[in-house]
Amino acid sequence: MMTSSQVSRVLLAVLCIHQFGLTRGISIGVVSNSTKVERALQAAIALVNDNPQDFPGVMIELKHQTVTDGTAFSVQQAEHRLIDVGVCVVLTIPFNTDIREISSQNRTKLVPRFRFPPAQPWPRVTDLYMAPLYGVWHQLILDLMTEYSWRSAVVLYDDSIGLQSLERFSDAVSLRGWLILMASLNTKSDLTLDIEETIDVIKKVRKYHIRTFILHCRLDVTKAVLELASDMLLLNGQSHWIITHPDIARDLHVLGRFVNDNVLFTALRLHRQTPKSGNDLEDDLVHDAILAAATGVRKVLSDGASVERTTWCRDGTLLNSIRQGTYPGRTGVVTFDDNGARSDVTIWVLEPVDGIMAEVGTWTKGVGFHRQASTPIHSLSFAFPRRPLRVAVFLNHPWVVLKKDFLNYVGVHQFQGLAVDTLKMAALRKNFTVDVYMNQTSSVAALRREAVKGRADIYLAAKPVRPSLLRHFDVSPSLAELGYAMYVKRPEQSHVGIQAFLRPFSYEVWAYIGISYMAISLLLSVVNAVNPYEWFWLAKRGEASPQEGGTYLPWNSLWNAYGAFAQQGAVTVPQSFAGRFISGAWWFFMTVIVASYTANLAAFLTGSANQPTISSLTSLANRDEMSYGWVGTYSINDFMRASTTEPYATMWKYTEEQNRTNLVSGVRRGLSRTVQGDKYAFITSTAVQHRRYEQLCHLQVVGQKFFTYGFALLFPKGSVYKDEISWEILYLRQEGYLEMLEKQWLTGSGEDICSDKRQTTEDTGVLGAESFMGLFMFLAAGVGIGMVIQLVEVSWFNARGNKRKHDVVRSVSMRVHLTEVLLSGKETTTL
Repeated sequence: MMTSSQVSRVLLAVLCIHQFGLTRGISIGVVSNSTKVERALQAAIALVNDNPQDFPGVMIELKHQTVTDGTAFSVQQAEHRLIDVGVCVVLTIPFNTDIREISSQNRTKLVPRFRFPPAQPWPRVTDLYMAPLYGVWHQLILDLMTEYSWRSAVVLYDDSIGLQSLERFSDAVSLRGWLILMASLNTKSDLTLDIEETIDVIKKVRKYHIRTFILHCRLDVTKAVLELASDMLLLNGQSHWIITHPDIARDLHVLGRFVNDNVLFTALRLHRQTPKSGNDLEDDLVHDAILAAATGVRKVLSDGASVERTTWCRDGTLLNSIRQGTYPGRTGVVTFDDNGARSDVTIWVLEPVDGIMAEVGTWTKGVGFHRQASTPIHSLSFAFPRRPLRVAVFLNHPWVVLKKDFLNYVGVHQFQGLAVDTLKMAALRKNFTVDVYMNQTSSVAALRREAVKGRADIYLAAKPVRPSLLRHFDVSPSLAELGYAMYVKRPEQSHVGIQAFLRPFSYEVWAYIGISYMAISLLLSVVNAVNPYEWFWLAKRGEASPQEGGTYLPWNSLWNAYGAFAQQGAVTVPQSFAGRFISGAWWFFMTVIVASYTANLAAFLTGSANQPTISSLTSLANRDEMSYGWVGTYSINDFMRASTTEPYATMWKYTEEQNRTNLVSGVRRGLSRTVQGDKYAFITSTAVQHRRYEQLCHLQVVGQKFFTYGFALLFPKGSVYKDEISWEILYLRQEGYLEMLEKQWLTGSGEDICSDKRQTTEDTGVLGAESFMGLFMFLAAGVGIGMVIQLVEVSWFNARGNKRKHDVVRSVSMRVHLTEVLLSGKETTTL
């Protein structure tokens, strides 16, 4: 028996069929890789099918396609199969795969396709995105950073989401001049967090005491990162975290245990929590997608479309109906724009209120963030104002350098260098931004003119901190200490290392020697095998022992030829004139080779003989045959003239005796003068080592630095920012950050232009193949003469051999005849 309610439903269904001519249900295809949302799907279908008064003429059935590998091709093929069997709508859950149209199949079928990842990598005309796109989340985070007066932050993201989801956010931050440190958190193959690598990342972040964080990870990774951050004391009253995953707001007890530590959290929720809400955001998005599809179908049918001919599912009619509709769903009002993205997005913002996470305001797409009047702003206090600090930059390598691809960046991100990187890290830690403008010249006069204008809060100019500079500027602690040093011409380098014993000859010469060795060994074996006067044939004729006969077989021949390398000679010398001539040429060849090698090796390994005899300024001042000088317009000139201590006083006296002809007008001229002559030493700042002077490839520094000075950030007199930034520089030096920058920018700078030239300098003492060309020709001539002798000997032996054979045959015949005569005479006597 049917109950009254069941009878009513059947009657209503019959009424719908009669009114709209509905003879079968509307199919919705679902492509998924799990059954996680199956419950949400069935609940949404039941809501539509069980409420014909709300959805007249709509009876929905599901058709599934399960994809296990989740590749773009497999997902797309599953969608095509569903469309081919006549589904009117496709739901793809929840793949984050980049899906593009790679085949022409179904390209003309405008079947609505609901997608749930927020990414929009390959938008198509049929795509309807249920989750807000990444651009929406990016704008929300930017507005929250503005609300909290953030100007810097660390962004922690897991590699399963990827940096692509933050690309536009990074660009927007750069345009605003804010500083963001991106840190990737690696996940394992099962998408769980790699704990050990994450601990290393958190240690590096904690080292610089940055207080503002954006956590952009999947839900399970978000929870694991918060646990690690708590264990490593990164969650405290001095830190503020924005958590982007909207499902974290459904599980507030995760944050509640940390709120008690006075941590400032900002969580996001795509809608208000209600009793009808699903288990997670994905369930609610699936519910709203089914609701939007059913409402769109109802609208099409109510406009007179026929269910018997469902061409309206594929010709764009249903797609346009869904796009034009407005649906009150669990995730807010569902509407779509022309690109298939959610056009009406409202996100609730939660913060700690009286120890619990509570809603404090809403963010609406196109409007921005609106805070409730009853909830004050919870944010960290910062020492700097909201306006960017104005920074005047003066290009000077390696302190301030314009990036090669600077056109791809804006503001301070167009520059790099020791001073720039230091300022960036200070800004990241102290939460301030900078607005830079570049000066075309870097002279002291240009710097002073800029100071008179008073436009800048900070000056990035690589000028030595001297008393004259301190009269016009306040300075920070020194970023690096430089000084003056003595540059002399670089001597030939001594060759050390595992292959040092090979360096007296070039590799080409060694190859020729090896080829010659193998050729001579093989040739002596051939001579031994062919020449009848050699040991092999002597042994064969019984004129030598078998051991002597094997003396110049191939392996023994190699050993005998090798003996010449060690100046030992062969155990048994060849017997033929050809073999002896070839061996003699080889011995003479090796005698010259060994002598040359020994002499050159001694020169290579006694590099101390090539070292300069000047080791300090004192020894330089006492050497009359050595001239020296410096740039006459630099401060070193005033230092030398005013000094009364040695050796500076002696050096100035020498300068006056030379009528200052030893001084030069510029650094490049001084370096060139040192390279061109061996009797001149140039005294200049060690800062030249970090510039691309080609002459430095042929010079070296001798002695210790003197007349030292520092490089620092410059501030206008009485600057209110000097103390705060100075404390940051001292902290960065204590933590080793400045030391790292010094290694990056001050050590080995310019090596790339010197590598080829230094290699040439080092190889000047190497003996090349051309040095031994005559010796190789002598060896070749000796071998050639030996082969001629070989031919003569073989011919002579053959000629003598034929005559000897005739004599032997005649002698044997005579002996046989004599024997026969003797035998016949004996028999006659007997008879």
